[in-house]
Amino acid sequence: MRRSRWTSRPSRVLLVAGLALAISGCGAASDAGDQAGKQYVIGSWTRGFSVVLTDRVAETATGDKQLKVTNYSDLQQLYTDVLSGKADMTIGGPDVFASQAAKGAPIHIAATVSPNSTALVGKSDITSAADIKGKRIAAITTSGGWRITKALLADKFGVKEGKDFEVVNVPNAESGVTQVAAGTADFAVGWEPAVTSAVRANPGMKVAFSSSGAKPGETFGTGWQLVLAVRDSVNKEAEQRAVQRLQEAAQWLNEHPDEADKYAAKQGFKPGTAANVMQQSVHAFVVKPVEGEIVTQLKDQLALIHRTGTNEKEPPARFYGASN
Repeated sequence: MRRSRWTSRPSRVLLVAGLALAISGCGAASDAGDQAGKQYVIGSWTRGFSVVLTDRVAETATGDKQLKVTNYSDLQQLYTDVLSGKADMTIGGPDVFASQAAKGAPIHIAATVSPNSTALVGKSDITSAADIKGKRIAAITTSGGWRITKALLADKFGVKEGKDFEVVNVPNAESGVTQVAAGTADFAVGWEPAVTSAVRANPGMKVAFSSSGAKPGETFGTGWQLVLAVRDSVNKEAEQRAVQRLQEAAQWLNEHPDEADKYAAKQGFKPGTAANVMQQSVHAFVVKPVEGEIVTQLKDQLALIHRTGTNEKEPPARFYGASN
């Protein structure tokens, strides 16, 4: 099986409005001041698989005076809190953060977290533009996973949302799969471990198109699905400490998939799901500082997204690992 992972226009407008409001209040003045002694907050979205990683960090960082993990069930609220300074770091799609930085948000990418594993799940394959034209796709439209998938589809097949296919917003991967099973959508966008769960639980369901098989360009590869975004106001020592904590957690989870499953089960994932996808290497945590080749990979990935019209502006140079 290929590598794979998983809002309506009104919801999108609400999110953009919330982000704009947050950005307007987070200029240089809000980042000023002595940060000595501050305990920085890593915000974690509990509906995403990266919560397995941050839960491990939270457990091993008990008593850490520099870092703490705060869980969020509402992704919009998490992003708003990072932009306003109520949270200092979070994990998400690089293009989501690039869009925010291009609008003036004081954030940058400090490290990678997971390679891209997005996929379209359905009952038929997607091997040409004809296979997707006129179809309906269920997706979390504000997610980085959807933005990457949309860019790959445009680059590989020349198809675009609204013109060649319809997109309906869903709150999570399971809802998208339910729509495909019911016949109200042709494909659902997801990522691991949701993709493996969907295929296993629904006879006739398959990976119709995967990011790992798209190969839109020699330098792009599968790209990076998740990265650690950090506010520019976070001091370098705390940032490096957060990256180190994530690296240690990633190594331990990759080496102990059964233990990773326990963290996933606590957040509502079905037992066996995390262990299965990690043992099969269709999902892995790869935490690397943003430097050298990683910067090139991220720039290539965002260039593809910009080229296919998914995003308009380039982020500032400091976005790729700011030195503060």
